[in-house]
Amino acid sequence: GISQNDADDTRKFAKHFALTFPMLLDLEDDGFIASTDYGISSVPTMYTIDAEGNIANVMEGWLKTDMEKLGVIRPDDNVPAWKSG
Repeated sequence: GISQNDADDTRKFAKHFALTFPMLLDLEDDGFIASTDYGISSVPTMYTIDAEGNIANVMEGWLKTDMEKLGVIRPDDNVPAWKSG
């Protein structure tokens, strides 16, 4: 994962959602290097990667049903149904 938040906020977010994958800090002070390299123009943006390592899907913004299908959140999590990127 790539987080544009500081280390403390990123840790809290990962703990709240029980995320166990590595999180890269991509900070504004450094020029959002990773986000720029991946062409991210809105946050959140989520990529799914297929077995061959290719980008299979790109989701910009927040759609709760997409996140539930991916297993990122649980149906009973108190999160908005939609939020623009």
